[in-house]
Amino acid sequence: LGNNGGFTGNVQVVNADNNARANDLLITSQVFNGNLGAISDSGAIHLIKDMHLKSGNIPLSSTANFSAEWYAGTSDRVGDTNKGGPGVILMDIDGNGYANDLLMWSFRIDLNSLTDNGAVWLVKDIDRYTGTNDLENGTGTYAARWIGASTSDQIGNLDGEGYTINIVNLDNNAQANDLIIGTSLADINSVTNSGGLYVIRDAHNKVGSYSLANLDNFDLRFNGGTASDFLIDTNKSRQGVYVVDADGNGYTNDLILMGNLVDFNSVTNAGGVYLIRDIVTVAVANNYSFTLSLPATACLGGKGAESGADGPCIRAW
Repeated sequence: LGNNGGFTGNVQVVNADNNARANDLLITSQVFNGNLGAISDSGAIHLIKDMHLKSGNIPLSSTANFSAEWYAGTSDRVGDTNKGGPGVILMDIDGNGYANDLLMWSFRIDLNSLTDNGAVWLVKDIDRYTGTNDLENGTGTYAARWIGASTSDQIGNLDGEGYTINIVNLDNNAQANDLIIGTSLADINSVTNSGGLYVIRDAHNKVGSYSLANLDNFDLRFNGGTASDFLIDTNKSRQGVYVVDADGNGYTNDLILMGNLVDFNSVTNAGGVYLIRDIVTVAVANNYSFTLSLPATACLGGKGAESGADGPCIRAW
């Protein structure tokens, strides 16, 4: 219970129901047997509201002892990040004034007949949920779900990547409601382990299940240029993506990507750090993506060379 392979943040005291104080408990357990013990190593996230009213020994094998449980399939281990960070994020994505929206993921789950492609779920207003909620096959157990595009994309495997799945504010809305999903193991454009980062704007308005193999299901995609670039992998430093305000325009819409194994300037595993400014204002098509394996003259001034596969960038190191 509460195990996530040695990382912190798996037992949280939160205010999910907008009480006068934080008195709700959120527990992430990667090897929990979900659905009241019926599904081995599914992993589970439990919400226990008003824990200050509880007393004694409280087994989570009964629905009477928790407010809501979310679980996945056999050996899916929802909430496991392979020691890369906490497996859930609680935030206010829809602007109702308090943090009761939950982002969670599983890199081991098999969906759309693919093995270990992984998935990210958004559950809005978790204080309205009760009982057990099946993330793999259930209906009405989440607001939206994003599914890895290829076998072994392992979305949510954050070993070496860190906080590359997050809710951010890219377009200066009243609250953070844009979703970034990074995975260094993505096979984009049929390039094995190129790695990539997906940007989904206004994620709070999404409903249903979305495959990241469909170009209509994300706004932007950045990917490594060659096989085994493993874009956003940092060899366990746990910060492969930064969303920042680099140009002082008042909000964080500039992107820093890094990869310690990218092939840069024809040098194998040279590694690179990339700055892309104003990523949501660039006039590009919805299915925009570009390689980050840039030659020496591709990132000059302005928006860069903008030729061939080496799309616009500001600087690369």
